[in-house]
Amino acid sequence: MVETNLDNFMTHKFNFFIKKCPFFILFVGLTFLVLSPGYSSSLGLSDQDATREIEETTPMEDPLEDLNRSIFNFNQDLDTYVLNPLAEVYDEGLPDEIKDRVHSILSNLSTPLTFIHDVLQGEEEQAIDSLARFLINTTLGLGGLFDPAAEVFDIHSHVSDFGQTLGKYGVDDGAYLMIPILGPSTARDFTGKVLDFIIDPVNYLARRKHASYLVYTRIAATAIDARVNAKALWQRVNNAHDPYLTLQSIYGQNRRFMIQGDTAIGLDSPRPSEK
Repeated sequence: MVETNLDNFMTHKFNFFIKKCPFFILFVGLTFLVLSPGYSSSLGLSDQDATREIEETTPMEDPLEDLNRSIFNFNQDLDTYVLNPLAEVYDEGLPDEIKDRVHSILSNLSTPLTFIHDVLQGEEEQAIDSLARFLINTTLGLGGLFDPAAEVFDIHSHVSDFGQTLGKYGVDDGAYLMIPILGPSTARDFTGKVLDFIIDPVNYLARRKHASYLVYTRIAATAIDARVNAKALWQRVNNAHDPYLTLQSIYGQNRRFMIQGDTAIGLDSPRPSEK
């Protein structure tokens, strides 16, 4: 009874802020966004996940479901009125060649952090691949504009993050969380996002060079790129009987795929022109 009353109180307060203080909520959401390597990393999902066989009844520990559903509804409205329209303009307004180059650059920028986690997880072959990809694409690929590592040397990309690293060392998911703007997460994975932001070599170098605007530019570009590459996934979620539970199940199972060592789809999903 006490827990139910607490959930009701927190949900009431959250709805109050959404209605009365939208700019405050947006500010908080943007603060969370800054503490992330990007929107796609938050979800770890793309259109390829929409084709996976997903058990949509797989439960996750969700003690804050009422509050999480309120935040989910807020995120859905934000996606409907902000993120998706921006993604549509970006997708329809730019030629595939430019979108491919943007995606390739973003993928290259994420590789140093992936390399760190490959090492932390003891994945020697993946670590070698990540290092080789970054060196090849930064030099022969002109700073990541192109992907000769995959196209010429057949060294393909993968993703990894601190939440996955913690999971491989046996840290449990913890409570399921719906984060403003960022979307689905868990206590473990959100902690990992904060740690990733701190240790990300690209973000660290930008801050050291007093060029924090590059960090924000990267975050914004990653969010739009990820939203463009996840149309089918979001269509599946929105058409479900219970979109909240469907997204929770897809997220939870995708994270398990990553921790178990299966190929994970995220920033390294196919470029727009390759769909």
